[in-house]
Amino acid sequence: MECKCFVTGCQKPVSFKWDLGSSVTYSCSLHKILENNLIASSSLHETNPQAIIPKSSFKLSHNHIYFIQAILIIVFSALSYYIANEQKTSIQNLSQKINTLSNQISNNHLFYSEIKEIREIVDNKGNKDSKKTSLASKDNPLEFKIFSPSNYAKSLLIIQSQIVLTQSDIPLDAKIQLIRQNFGLYLEDTKSEILSISFTHEMSILVGSMEGTITAYNLKNHKAKAIYKGKARVYAIALSKDYTTAIVTGDMNINMLSLNKMIYLKTFSGHRHWILSTIVSDDDSLFITGSCDKLIKIWDHFTLQFQYELKGHTGDIWSLSLSSDNKLLVSGGEDKQVILWNLTSHEIIQKFSQNSPIYTVALTKNKKKIISGASDKTIYIWDIDTGKYNILTHNGMVRSLVLTNNDKYIVACGSNYVKIWNLYKLNLIHELKHTDILISVVVSSDMKYIVSGDVANRIWVWDYDSGELLWVFGGFIGNVQDVQLTNDMKYLVLAEKGLVRVWEMKTLEQIMVFKSAFQLNSWKNADLKAFSQYLT
Repeated sequence: MECKCFVTGCQKPVSFKWDLGSSVTYSCSLHKILENNLIASSSLHETNPQAIIPKSSFKLSHNHIYFIQAILIIVFSALSYYIANEQKTSIQNLSQKINTLSNQISNNHLFYSEIKEIREIVDNKGNKDSKKTSLASKDNPLEFKIFSPSNYAKSLLIIQSQIVLTQSDIPLDAKIQLIRQNFGLYLEDTKSEILSISFTHEMSILVGSMEGTITAYNLKNHKAKAIYKGKARVYAIALSKDYTTAIVTGDMNINMLSLNKMIYLKTFSGHRHWILSTIVSDDDSLFITGSCDKLIKIWDHFTLQFQYELKGHTGDIWSLSLSSDNKLLVSGGEDKQVILWNLTSHEIIQKFSQNSPIYTVALTKNKKKIISGASDKTIYIWDIDTGKYNILTHNGMVRSLVLTNNDKYIVACGSNYVKIWNLYKLNLIHELKHTDILISVVVSSDMKYIVSGDVANRIWVWDYDSGELLWVFGGFIGNVQDVQLTNDMKYLVLAEKGLVRVWEMKTLEQIMVFKSAFQLNSWKNADLKAFSQYLT
């Protein structure tokens, strides 16, 4: 006999067979009946096939319900504890990972986004939404407040700052702020002329600026520190030969500065107008000042008492040079006159006239020649005995010059150049080009370094023998055009108005300065081609 579904009219194939004691019932998969269910009467089947409603014979008691609830509570509690413990472990692991990442010095260009996500999870570990952030969510990395451009000044660890500096999407001003805060690299906020430079030791100099700041630069560890700021411009810092004190001048006052404590020990009025030049004798017995009041005054260096004055100039006195025996003095001024003085008789020995104001003079050790630099781009070499002269041509007004190697060479600065000539052969030895107008120049006593100062508050340090640019300190912060950290985190590279500077991050020392694309491309330690566009 063909088996049919018990529901009248159903044509579905039979899938189930039900044995209900005395009878056997069949059903399709659609009308299946659970075992032990009651079956409606055949008449009901015939009149309303869909009225067959299975009814369960199993009923839960209150004990059963309580038991199930207890089981569910235990399972949920165990699951919650597991999740919480896993989250705590995850946060600990993330904290460890950020430390690990920060200590690694490879593939650091990938660190930034990971550190941001890690920081977000750690900082928001108590928030409900913290679970939404994970290391896997790379599609839309969150910008966290601590790294946002408006909050870049917040404190970061040095290693984290290094990581941030590897990113190309960080604003330039944010990178500069990180450099200033975390690495101590010296970038001035203001543009101010470097008026005077004095060597305190072979690797240390004091610098005086137009804004009145005296700054100490250490050429050995590449550190710079503003150690005194007065009210007046600093035209001269004349050091004592034992490097314990200095005579500082710029306004009408004479200031005795302690080089140990960097405080003024005594200040008193010296002239009726600005003091433009000050020198100390080789034996520390006297110091001499020249002023815009057209007077030269001689002072006792130990007692600071006025001795006498010299009258002869009709204009501002810009420069002074004293013989080693304190007997001869040379002065140059705005009146276009070079005057040779006898300090024993306080009289003028001879006058030499030029065509323009004279800003710098030097007397040779043998007292045979006077070298003077003028505003008309010339350097005159005067023979004291004959009054004859030779002329060297500079690129701009000559603001400062010194004699070196027992007066064999002239080192002069003017316009954008420091030039070195042989005094006797009159031939040019080196031509050191700068990116800004120069005011001051000095040479170290061991003849290793030439240091020049420009109008943008920058100190340029050159190798005396080779003429190679070694370092540039200071600088107007507005001139910075680009800052990058190499991917291996070894070098910080900064482009600034025709220069590219490289700092070694391990020592935080400035190790290279480039002025041309050729120099830049020849440096093999890192790929710096992107900086060629900033060089002239």
